[in-house]
Amino acid sequence: HRDIKPGNIVIRAEDRSPVLIDFGAARQAVGAMSRSVTSIVTPGYAPIEQYSTRGNQGPWTDIYALAGVCYRALTDDVPDDAMDRVRHDPLIPVSERCKGRASHQFLAAIDHALQVDEDARPQTVSEWRAELDDTPVDVPSPVPASQISPSPDVERPEPERAQEPVKDSEEGWGCIGCMVWIVLGAFVLMFMGMC
Repeated sequence: HRDIKPGNIVIRAEDRSPVLIDFGAARQAVGAMSRSVTSIVTPGYAPIEQYSTRGNQGPWTDIYALAGVCYRALTDDVPDDAMDRVRHDPLIPVSERCKGRASHQFLAAIDHALQVDEDARPQTVSEWRAELDDTPVDVPSPVPASQISPSPDVERPEPERAQEPVKDSEEGWGCIGCMVWIVLGAFVLMFMGMC
């Protein structure tokens, strides 16, 4: 895909299933295999290898972006830009920021996928799925109709930051928990046939 981010995941109104949209970056790369291509880079979601036309891109590239969306869903913060993480990484691991809100294994799998060096990340979707499997996460409340994304042809601004911190409760994580499930649903739908 090469441009996974919250703005490229929409929710179908009829069944609340996630849909990954905007495959423009992937089409551009396939159509230009023999010549250099200007990379599409979304700060916080694009890994370091996307900042160069000679970057080593593969499944680990989209895995980084998906982990970035999970990080955003869990913390309400966009991960630090990959270029800013090269020498002195300021990113606080999600396993520290969200300790106790999901299993350590689940949070550690997100941290693993957010490694700056592409060789240090899971290399395949199957590998990352194995890290995420059987990890209990609080079941979120149903998504209110007001939070369902518009159709892809409607311009969508980046979601506003929450005014109040989301509290852990019997009802789940509210919007943050829903976003985690949306991201993981999109992940499964996107890579189902590729494994």
